[in-house]
Amino acid sequence: MTHCVSWPSPEGMNFRKYSFYFLLLVLSLSSSSVSWARGKLYKRALVVAGGGISPAVVLGMIDGARAQGWNPDVVLTTCGSSVGAAIANAYPNGFDSLRFAQSDIFHRLLDNIEIVTPKLRGVKDILDDLETSNGIPDLFDSTILQMPNRLRSMGASRFNQGSTRFVMLAARANFGPRDVGAEGKRPSYTQVYFTDSYTAQGLRGMKSTIRRLFPNSYLRYNTEVITGVHPEDAARASVSDPVLLNPALIDGSYYFTGAVNLIPIEEAQALADDVVVTYPGTLFSKEKELVIEKSFGFNPSQRVLSAVQHTNVKWVDATGIDKVSFDPEPFYLTMRIRNDIPKSPEGFARGILKQYNFGYSRVQEGLKLQTSSKNVRSHLRKIVDAK
Repeated sequence: MTHCVSWPSPEGMNFRKYSFYFLLLVLSLSSSSVSWARGKLYKRALVVAGGGISPAVVLGMIDGARAQGWNPDVVLTTCGSSVGAAIANAYPNGFDSLRFAQSDIFHRLLDNIEIVTPKLRGVKDILDDLETSNGIPDLFDSTILQMPNRLRSMGASRFNQGSTRFVMLAARANFGPRDVGAEGKRPSYTQVYFTDSYTAQGLRGMKSTIRRLFPNSYLRYNTEVITGVHPEDAARASVSDPVLLNPALIDGSYYFTGAVNLIPIEEAQALADDVVVTYPGTLFSKEKELVIEKSFGFNPSQRVLSAVQHTNVKWVDATGIDKVSFDPEPFYLTMRIRNDIPKSPEGFARGILKQYNFGYSRVQEGLKLQTSSKNVRSHLRKIVDAK
């Protein structure tokens, strides 16, 4: 979701100009290029940003990278890609992870997502309320989709500590349903990393990139590393886009989307020397920008513009991921939204395989071209910039 749902915007590549994106780049690079005194924990990090309801893309990327001789030591995921990470965490063998992703159990889990709000009110009304809110908006009940709070079907009760480890990003709300409607009170969030206890060592003490780039955002400077949480609960938190999906409830706190920092390059560079990142095909649509900006206090397209200027990472082209995703369409402005999860088990399994093949081929494409050098972009189908 990209927000967590899909990258492409209705305007395609007709992007608006952002006069200060260069300043964001300078701030971003200055914060991410500093190597920690005690050294980095890992050699290779893979960042899979967003991706919508396309969990098998992550599985394909991990397997494709391994087949290319580039085994990711740690995988960082946001939004929909975190569901794929939860599967890979539970089934480290690529064959087993794909088999589970195609299973009836997983099919039923995704098919339990229920579309509720459009039956009661228009999606446009929700966006209007969010735009005019002068305090804590209702991000708890006014959601388009409803997902059970716990996913629990993948088997692993903790983050594994095998050859590939995982980090899932989300945002903890420092407020609750009782605060909704409080005039003049700004929402406040803490960016969190769900991971294992060893990987946590490389993330503790990090400051929020978003707060540094956007001082007026609702993110606190200090981030938090959380261990001991069930990986499926972490994934459930990471996919919880405001307005789209009801937030996750973990130990009495509410958690929202990994889109709070959709492309966590800085975190990956704190953990590893060699970083591979999915490259987006577009910026955000107007509606998705509104949801993120009114919820978190920063413009997500401006963040994407700063992230894609990094020259010291390797890029995997994610253009076209929306074509293999199970995202609900049409989106936001329409009165009717349908669950796009294939109904038949056979159709679902075919769709999962398409996602897997997409991830597998795209990561191999990127790694073959970028064996040692970085800042190679000739394989990218679309270049995101401020023009």
